[in-house]
Amino acid sequence: MRYSKRDRRPRPTNKPLRSVPAASTPATYDGARLCRDGSVVMRWQAECGTVDVVYPYQSQMTTPIQTLEEPIVSRLAGLPDTWKDDVNPDNAVAVVVGPGFHGNQGPELTEYAPDRDHKKTLLWTMLAGILGRPVPFWTYHLQDVEVLLSWRPGDAPVEVPVQPDLDTDPLTRLAGTLPPDSAAWKALMYLVWSAYSSDSAAQWLKDAAGAGGDDVITFPLQPMAAHRQVNLRDLPAEDQTVMRVGWREILERRDGLARGAVRAASFADIGPQLFPYSLPIELPPEHRFYTEINDRLTPSAWTAGHERPLRDWWFQSSDAEPLWDPITDTPALRLPDGDLRVMSPHGTLAPITEAILIERHQVWMRTDEKHIIPPPQNHNLDMKYGYSGGGTAAFEQFLKAWLKTPTPHTTDIQAERCTNALASITDHTWPVGTTINRDQVQLVLNGEPAQHVIG
Repeated sequence: MRYSKRDRRPRPTNKPLRSVPAASTPATYDGARLCRDGSVVMRWQAECGTVDVVYPYQSQMTTPIQTLEEPIVSRLAGLPDTWKDDVNPDNAVAVVVGPGFHGNQGPELTEYAPDRDHKKTLLWTMLAGILGRPVPFWTYHLQDVEVLLSWRPGDAPVEVPVQPDLDTDPLTRLAGTLPPDSAAWKALMYLVWSAYSSDSAAQWLKDAAGAGGDDVITFPLQPMAAHRQVNLRDLPAEDQTVMRVGWREILERRDGLARGAVRAASFADIGPQLFPYSLPIELPPEHRFYTEINDRLTPSAWTAGHERPLRDWWFQSSDAEPLWDPITDTPALRLPDGDLRVMSPHGTLAPITEAILIERHQVWMRTDEKHIIPPPQNHNLDMKYGYSGGGTAAFEQFLKAWLKTPTPHTTDIQAERCTNALASITDHTWPVGTTINRDQVQLVLNGEPAQHVIG
């Protein structure tokens, strides 16, 4: 799409925009165009010359969020020329809107000029002064291109649905094949509803408003309230149980639609926490417990659940041998190089009798039936020992939960510190092979020195 008929050849300024004085008259808006990568470029004819404000397309479909600012920078620098012609064909001064904020000074801005090899940071208030009018801004949660391309200064904001923070298409397609109100249907739809929550978009707009008042920033788009606002973290325990039951049904399926739903849910902030199992763990053949676990794995058909230990997209399902761990009741994979991928359970029915500290700061567990298992842990917290950090905080929380019950669940394990006494266990670099039982943990909590009780 090209600019409007009012489009003029650019009038480039010879100095950085930071040094340009505030305009005495408002800039003329020459319209917007859509680039091939999804970026929107709004062109302004200001007193100082032509200014293109580039809004890179950003997606929440991956974790972490990937910004397209750097590819655009390369194109503005002329690499490659075909893309440069698409993003900035007229060599106008370009101001790229970044993915974050300059503290309370509003959204990030970076100036790129064709006659200068370096970039300059710009504040939102400066750009508003140069244009002599409020500058449009929208969060990546709101990217209704149809509205943005037809927007004109002075238009009232348009309420639009938020962009979901994960690919909901396989979730809704699978839900459409299930009986409404079944456990699997609820598991899918709760995740879909949470993805369309407008809370994050509203907070981003509130943060952006810190750049100044209505004379500095304007919002063409506003978040439309979702039909049903769902926060998975605040679900009642009964609904979380229903979701786990529903996801177990989905994970046991073998069709491609179920596999796609599992892949989509794996990128959700809390989605995998509602699976019966959470974190994939890789075991090379030299791992201390490789042989013990490998010998108990049984052959399995490929299920949707095997998408979780696969996780890395450079492996295809045809490259791995699907297996099942009968002790933890979780899927496993044997990769082409012989490595195993096993899953950390969220909990275990068999009581845990000891924690075993091994190489690479790893923590493993042994049950009362003498089976070795990965530790119960959340999908984004790899339990560790021997230093201070999130992994050791999770271990500390596990020890606290373990004292209450020999079968702790990850709902009781968060990345928060408990007591200095427990930290004396988790943060210490114990000899490889050290074992810890519940009685020892209780003694340390009662005041006994950890190195005396355990060492």
